[in-house]
Amino acid sequence: MKTTQSLTDDGNTEDPLHLPSFRALAQPLPYAKHVHSKLVCSITREMMNEDNPPLVTPDGNVYSEKGIKANAAQHGGVFVCPSTGVCCSGSLPAVPVLRPGALPQHADPARH
Repeated sequence: MKTTQSLTDDGNTEDPLHLPSFRALAQPLPYAKHVHSKLVCSITREMMNEDNPPLVTPDGNVYSEKGIKANAAQHGGVFVCPSTGVCCSGSLPAVPVLRPGALPQHADPARH
């Protein structure tokens, strides 16, 4: 994503646009209109945030916590994935999506 910040010399080194070859490719492209992404739940059409966190289902889809609960309520306590039709019952079968750097300092991702 081309932003004014991505073209500075002190920008993020993980951004491909810090490399001269990619900067040349991006030159004719317009700047991005949104610098920060917004996750919107396809079930509730609400933005996902700290109060309505995104969750990953066992089949790999992402929905908001409210969306998963609303879906399960409509199906007698069973979550039915709108994309794949996979059914999950019992406790919410989801894992919170972590932002980069969100792991505690003592956590070792290689051990999981």
